[in-house]
Amino acid sequence: MKYFLIFLIPILVMTMQIEANTTISLKNQKLIIDLPQGWSHQQNYWGIPLAFINTAKNITVAVSELVQINPSFTEIERQNYFTDYKLGRLAWLSQASGKLVKFYELEVMQKKQAVSGLVFGYVYKLDQTTFHEKSYYLTCKNVSYNLKYLIDQSQMESMDTIDAMIRGIGCL
Repeated sequence: MKYFLIFLIPILVMTMQIEANTTISLKNQKLIIDLPQGWSHQQNYWGIPLAFINTAKNITVAVSELVQINPSFTEIERQNYFTDYKLGRLAWLSQASGKLVKFYELEVMQKKQAVSGLVFGYVYKLDQTTFHEKSYYLTCKNVSYNLKYLIDQSQMESMDTIDAMIRGIGCL
């Protein structure tokens, strides 16, 4: 019995990290997501159609439906989209007296459950605080979404969890 419990404890700990698979009905389809422990979702959250929230760590991932984003952009079109993003962020940083640390490179996502898209972001400093912003532009069965989050350096330990949560989204 003792050896059985030793075997069972890691399994119980792993299953406690992920809550039940959650299905969320939106205007044009249903999304499926595995919310990590401590995370919840709320629709119509302060004008945001959908948000994934971790109140203990003060993190919000905003989800907005978009006009169709073409997941099969050519490489040139993707690079142009990313260039426009960079120019917009650099203009904002200039107005906010911020400093660019780096851009996260453009990544093309192709994954299960008919979800594909683009991921990019940047790291910047305002005063003494470093911020990480990531934007996911996902298309799920011909409906496109922008998922965006902004965290500061003190919340960095959550970044892998957030990215895994977003990358695990599926649609019905």
